[in-house]
Amino acid sequence: MYLYGGNGNLLTTKTSNKNEHGIGIKRINEIVKKYNGIIEFDPGTEIFSVSILFPLDN
Repeated sequence: MYLYGGNGNLLTTKTSNKNEHGIGIKRINEIVKKYNGIIEFDPGTEIFSVSILFPLDN
């Protein structure tokens, strides 16, 4: 089960084991926004997938 905050962002759950943490969804969102990209989360029951698209500069 995934939890969402009032702004629609996914909420994280933390464990005491720091080795189980990545850079975080918040940081990924910041990078996508910085480069004018699009991000889509699909938290399924068996697989959690993320699609990220960045525009190509000509």
